[in-house]
Amino acid sequence: MKILPPSEFSLQLVGSHLSDEMPKSEIVLDGRPTGKTLDGAILEAALRWKGLILVFVSDAVLYEDTLHIYLLDRSLQALDQASMYGLYSTGTFSLLDIVPPDTVRFVFFGDVVWGLKISDHKTLRFPIMSDPHGVRRPFSFHRQFKLNSSPTITPN
Repeated sequence: MKILPPSEFSLQLVGSHLSDEMPKSEIVLDGRPTGKTLDGAILEAALRWKGLILVFVSDAVLYEDTLHIYLLDRSLQALDQASMYGLYSTGTFSLLDIVPPDTVRFVFFGDVVWGLKISDHKTLRFPIMSDPHGVRRPFSFHRQFKLNSSPTITPN
């Protein structure tokens, strides 16, 4: 897994960031617009894994930040996606580390470390009870990445 530089993968906001609608951004590959859009305004990180692209995008909406996570195939279709948000919560994304071969650890809300593990293929999931609190996904019985969370240990 490797981090993609902005010269290879970036986003361009579609419309105005002052709009009342959810922000959307167009995917730009190697400096060329693709016509494909994702929800969100700010590209937090893009990583390549076995020909797939894992993308983290935030909304940049004060006090109601959302982090959108997408796993895209070669044609930029979403194989899996999830959103993380909390009412009246401000999130700040930081990529902690990449744990080879298939896991990423990051922070978004407060003192919680999130782990995202990608699978080579779709796995069965139970839509109502399979994700941690604050994570939302489109209705589906399958997923290709799993999210888990654990509080960080802070010294007294």
